[in-house]
This record gives sequence, C-alpha cells and structure tokens, in this order.
Amino acid sequence: MRNLLFIVCLLILVSGNKVSSQNITVDGARKYQTIHGLGVNINPQSWNVNPEAVKNVIDSLITGMGCTSFRLMFDDCDWEAVNDNNDPNSYNWSYYDAIYSAPRFTCVWNTISYLNSKGITDITLSPDGAASGWMGGTKLKEGAEVEYAEMMASMVYYGQKRRSPAIQFSMLSPINETTCGGGEAPVMTTDQLGTIFSDIAAHLINDGITNVTLIGPDDCGGWPSSFHAMITNTTTMSKVRFFGGHQYGNSTSTSQGLIDSIKNSAYSDKGVIMTEANEVCNGFKCDGGIYNPDYGFTNYAGPAYKDILQHLNVGVNGIQIWEGYDSRYHHPNRYLTWSMWGIFAVNDTLHPDVYTKRPHFYVFKQLYNFVRPGSQRIDISTSLYNMTLSAFYDPAKGTTVITGKNDSGGDQSVEGIFKNLSEVSTLKFYFTDASHNFSRGPDVPVTAQTFSKIIPAYSVFTLIGNNKKDPEVVHAASRPEPEEWYAGDMHVHRNCGEGTSVLPEGDFTAMMEPNDLAVISVLADMGDGEVKDSKTDLPKVNGTDAVQSIPGRTVHWDAEWHFDPAGTTFENKALGGHIVLLGLKEAHTIWDESPYKILAYGRSQNAIVGFCHMQYLKDSIPGTLDCCTPIDYPVEAALGTIDFLAEDVWLNDASVDAYYRLLNCGFRLGWAAGTDFPCNNSKPFGSLLTYVQVKNKPFSYRQWVEGIKNGRTVVTTNGHQEFLDLKVNGNATPGDEIRLKDKGTLGAEVIWTSVLAQTGRIELVLNGKVVAKQEGTAKPGEPVILKANMPIKESSWLCARRMDEKGHRSHTAPVYVTMKDAPVRASTEDATYFIKWIDKTLVNIAPGGPWNKYFTHDLDVVQNRYLQARRVYEKIALEATKEHNR
Repeated sequence: MRNLLFIVCLLILVSGNKVSSQNITVDGARKYQTIHGLGVNINPQSWNVNPEAVKNVIDSLITGMGCTSFRLMFDDCDWEAVNDNNDPNSYNWSYYDAIYSAPRFTCVWNTISYLNSKGITDITLSPDGAASGWMGGTKLKEGAEVEYAEMMASMVYYGQKRRSPAIQFSMLSPINETTCGGGEAPVMTTDQLGTIFSDIAAHLINDGITNVTLIGPDDCGGWPSSFHAMITNTTTMSKVRFFGGHQYGNSTSTSQGLIDSIKNSAYSDKGVIMTEANEVCNGFKCDGGIYNPDYGFTNYAGPAYKDILQHLNVGVNGIQIWEGYDSRYHHPNRYLTWSMWGIFAVNDTLHPDVYTKRPHFYVFKQLYNFVRPGSQRIDISTSLYNMTLSAFYDPAKGTTVITGKNDSGGDQSVEGIFKNLSEVSTLKFYFTDASHNFSRGPDVPVTAQTFSKIIPAYSVFTLIGNNKKDPEVVHAASRPEPEEWYAGDMHVHRNCGEGTSVLPEGDFTAMMEPNDLAVISVLADMGDGEVKDSKTDLPKVNGTDAVQSIPGRTVHWDAEWHFDPAGTTFENKALGGHIVLLGLKEAHTIWDESPYKILAYGRSQNAIVGFCHMQYLKDSIPGTLDCCTPIDYPVEAALGTIDFLAEDVWLNDASVDAYYRLLNCGFRLGWAAGTDFPCNNSKPFGSLLTYVQVKNKPFSYRQWVEGIKNGRTVVTTNGHQEFLDLKVNGNATPGDEIRLKDKGTLGAEVIWTSVLAQTGRIELVLNGKVVAKQEGTAKPGEPVILKANMPIKESSWLCARRMDEKGHRSHTAPVYVTMKDAPVRASTEDATYFIKWIDKTLVNIAPGGPWNKYFTHDLDVVQNRYLQARRVYEKIALEATKEHNR
C-alpha cells in the first residue's frame, strides 16, 4: 500500500511539474487586430531602367517572401510644372494626359499593372519630395494647397478612369514626412496639411473614386499635429481607413501613439499601418547611396524582425518594410542618389540588372509566408527572458502561427500550451540565424495541446500548426450528403472593402478544400464598388466557368448589387437590400434607386435572382436602416420577381421565421446560404453553405443554380459537417410537390448525418410549426433518425431543421403539398404582417419621411409597386381567413 501511495504521489508531482514548466501560453480566446497586409516599399522608377530585373524581384517578393502589400515611393511632387488652369476643381486633361502618359509615370502604371497581374491590389501610391517652384518647392506657399490637392487627385483619376486598361491600387499617401525639413515633402503648416487631405478627399468623392482611400500622416517625429489635422476633419475621415506611421529602430512610440490616439477618438474603428519600418541602416547613411557595412542577420536583419514583431504586438494592421530593393531617388530635393536599404541588393548602380537576396529576405519570410491577410493576432504570453513573441490565427486556412526572436546567447527550451484553440497535432518548425536561411527543422509533436521545442540562440523562428478539428475548417473526409447532392458557397468575394486585401484568383480552389466544396459563386460588385476590384472583376462575368475551375471544383463568376443606405461612405445610396444574381452572361455597374430594375435586368439574362443578408432581419418590422436589411423582399416576393432568399455570415432564426411567413402566404422561393467571404471575418469558404440536389449528369453550374431556384436545397451554417436528408411519402425531397385530392396523412423521415460527433435535435416543421422532434448525437456511421406521420388538412409545406443552443444549424427547403389545387394559405397573421410592413415603409419613404431622401426620381413607381404588393397580401389574408373558418 505504501508503494502504491508513493507512486500516486510521484505521478501527481510529475504532473504538477509538467504544468508548472510551461513557459509559453497561446490563448485563442483573446483576439486582437486583423492583419490587412504585410509588404514592402518599392520604387517604380526602377522599371524604366530594367523592367525585367524589377519583374524578377517582384516575383520573388510575392511568391518567395510572401508580400501582399506594396507602397510605391517615387519623387518629386513637382510634375505639374506650371498650373494646369486657374480652376483647382476642373482638370485640364489635355495638360495632364501628356504628363501621365510620359515615361515618368508609365513606370508607375507598368509596375502597378504587373502587381495587379500577380493578384496584388493592396498598393499605396506615395509620391515624395519637393513641390513645383510655383507651389513653393521645399516649403508650400500659402494658398497652394488646393492646387497641390488637385495635382494628387488628377493622378488618381487618371490611373483609375482614364488609363486603359485601368490599374488597381487602394490608397494614396499625398504627403510624406512633411516635418522632416523639406527633403521628403514640402514643409507646410498643420492647417495646410489638413486642407490638402480634405480637398483630396472631396475630389475623390466628387470624382466617384470609391476604391481608393487616403492614408497618412506618414510622418516622422511630428506626426501628432498632422494626425490631429486629419482626424478632426469629417470629409477627410470619410476617405480614411488606415493611418500611416514611420518608425526605424527598436521603438514603438509612433505605432503605440497612433493606436492610442485612434482609440480615444470618434473613429475607433480605423487601423494603423506602419508604412515605413526597419532597423536603422548604417546610421541612416544608406539613404545617401552608402552601403551598410553589415547587412547580416546579427546586427541588421534579426533586430529588424524584433522591431516588426513589437509593432504588431502593439496592434498595427500592416507593415511595409523600407524597402524592397536598392533604388535611385531624387532624395533629398532633386539630387540623384541611391537608397541602399533593399531586401534585394543591386549589383551595380550604373547597370542595375542583377539583384541578390540579403538576409532580410529569409528573415521576413518567417512572418510574411505564413501570416496572411485576414489573420488575427491572438494572445501569447511567456516567462522566458530575451524572447519576443507573436501569435496569429488564420481562420481561412485554419492555421495557428507562433513566431519570435530569441535574443538569448544560448538555446532556450520552449514549453508551450494551447488554450481555447481546437486540437493541433503537429507544428512545423522553421528558423533563420547567422548561418541558416529559412531552414526547416524536425516537426514538433503536440500532445494534449502541449509542446516542447529547443529554440536556437540568436535566431528567428516560426511554428505552424493546422487546427484540423476546428469546426470552421474541418475537411469532410467522408461526405455527409448523398451522392446527387453538391455542396457550394453561393456568396464569395475577393474583397470586403477597405479592411481586407484582394484575394488572388489563384487561391480559389485551395480555399474550397477545407470545406470540400464542389462549387463557388464569386460575386463581382455591380453596385457601389465597395467590394474591390469591380472594374477588374465585372468583365469576368461571362456565363462560363472561370479558368481556375478544376475537376470537382467549379469556380464561376456572377454578381451582387447593393447601394447601402447606411454603413458606407459612397455617395449613391438606396433602400431595398443586397441582390445576388446567379447565372449572368454579363455584368456591369448599375446605379438605381430601387432594386426592381436590377431584378428585371437579371431576369432578362435568365439569371437566378434573390435577396441575401436575411440574417439582418429581426422578428419585427424595421424602423431604422443598416447596411444590408432586405427592406424590399416582401414586395418583390409578392410581385414574383425573385427566385430565392439567402442567409450568410451568421445564423439568425429571424431569417427563417421571415421565410416561413412567405411560405405560409403561398410563395415558393428557394432557400440558400453562403459566407459573404471575406466579410465574415475571413472564415473559410463554405462555413455557411448550400447543398443542391443535381440528379442529371454531368454536373454543371447552371444545374446547381437552377436547383437553388427550384428549392432543391439543404443549407447549413456549420460547414461541410452535416446533412439533413428529408423524404416525404418515401421519395419526395425538397422542392418536390405532392398533390392530394383530399385530406390525408403523410409519412416523413429525416436522417441527420454528421462527419463528427454532434449533439442537437432535429425537427419537422409544418406550416411554420414544429410537429415532431428528435434529440440525439449524430456520429460518423451513426445518424439520428426522425420518423413521423402528419395529418394534412389543407395545402401545406413541410421542411426539416437541425437545432442546437445557437439556433438552426441545418435547414431543408420545403416539400410542398397541394390539396385540391389550392394554394397554401396557412396564416392570416403572416399576410397581415407584410401588409403592416409595407404600410410602415410607405410612411417612411413618403415626402417628409426619414427615408424619402433615397428617392429623387422613382418614388411614384416604387410607391405603386408597394401598393400592388399590398393588394396581393390583402387577397391572401382574405383567402386564409376563409380557409380557416370553414
């Protein structure tokens, strides 16, 4: 007995020592900023010297190092040598066209065009240096602000709207380090800077430039006053998504100061990008064309990595290292010199045709190659000394990344534990030091969410693990659905406005893998252009599958239309809601005050059209506006102009309640679900998905969207993990109709299959009411089955759903039952609800109403449509009352 007690005590002691020895904790529940992009500064003027060499370097920066963000620095700000005209609000295009088509700017356009061809649109234009003499040269003249702003805005307009083909870039930094003595930008007062930003913002708004925002102050030590001039101007802030800061060396005073200032402002949703950051290069002598005597890991590249991690840990959304390759600038103020900070070293300044990698390349590959746009920084803490750490979770790929810098003179043993993250089985290990360049070490096993690894002295390291059992990214090794059902995401974008980068098209099929999708609908923005890049994407809508499609993975371009009444800064706004159009043959931007014309446009192409964002609904009639509530869905359902409704991003039972109301009125609309990626915090494609039954072979995209229209769907808000197989009277599945001559009883069976163990309940819903339920745990090979017999007394509809504590997780479209050829008239109350909906909306849009401002030319037509729909619901309500009084 004593021996047994001794062993037990020893085991407890060992276990306790194991827990106490953990010196790193990664906590997935504590989430911080989302990463916008990681990249570099580059000089487009090098393009005119040797374009092929620049292409090779850009290729290596993107595909080798992993850059997703580029800031193009070029000088000087003096291209408007004489005033184009006397009106700063009117561009003289005969003057500007000659400037922007000359070699000084073709190198800029060509560099951007090449980046665009590689899928990069997170690009900032940042001219620097002195202004023209008539504007003041190195010190801006009072009154020249409006002309300086016009010059900058004309450059944006030319690239976006006059150049053919247009080039895609996302930000403009019009003033670079104005407090640094006139060498980087004209010296100007704070008021002058504020005026310039405000005037450029006004130009962008008036010019209809919706996909370019402003970034600043991009200043050195004097940034606080410049920041204040920007953030106190509402016009400027309508065109600002990120503030930019510069910092070199081992300090976070600028990044921390910017983030703290934003938090204490009225614009706490804005972010920060360190648009210039690096370790100091040879006491800043590298600016003057002098090489750093030591570009090595120990004294330059390694410390730079620590600097960048510290900025990220403060909370910045992006990093742009100074700089991508050695370049020649007019710096400062018009004398030719070279910047020798490059990640790529130029071999010969007289003949710059060969560039070689410096240690920075391998060091920053440790971060850039794994932390992609959309990743979230998560909490990591350590008791280790001389260890700088950051951790990130990528919801799109389901990966956790730990990266750090060991500044200790000896190896350090990391004893780590994951908390609030799904299981990780193995960590890949990479490291870089003075004698190793991005070397792969042995994989690190993870047991019970703990791991152990020796980190070499004076090294940069990265550990990467796949959270394979994360419910958001589970790969269904055995599909839960029957053979003739195809899982897809009908609502995918490449971008979600200023807060996200643009997804490269080459990533489509890889992004379909986590949820094993057969099809995705990639939606170009034919509305206000918030989703980038509409100019590039809309021409891809041509009725054929995208070139990225491979067997088993169909990629197809279609479109979404919206002009949000609230939540965006675009000039044109409309009620109605967001419309998804599937099966288009072409798409282009269409502005209109009401969605009915857009629905007609889609129908004219035989497209499948419907409202998305049903999850924005509440179980009440809306009296206020947000970005996306489908205000017009009851009207267009009654008038027969839509084919389906869809939920996305998050589950909300109010969405299916609204669907039930329409079904109770006799409307047979399809039901679908999609992610709205990356507007869903970049959760993987298919986190919400639509199963469509396609019986005829071979499978085609057209059959898939026709299945949505015809109601042959099962949706899930739970990824490709589960399926509800509903059959009525033995063989009728969603979308089918059973015809009865008189009252009778129908038998229904629901089979809930799952690829992992899940507990919940399945329910049968008849005319909006639960008539049978079955609780249980579905496991691989062990489905939960519900069988029930239901008396049918009138024309009806029947569907199945799987519920848990959050609400509906999976939901079938209905099977319809028609008795004596009569339509479904299941609820007087539901028809009356839509009458009240229309009445309230009519009051709101009438002259003097709060929503009247959204109608300048089409109000009478819209009112007539509402009244026409109201009459439909009045007729339905009367028929339902008669039906239930019999």
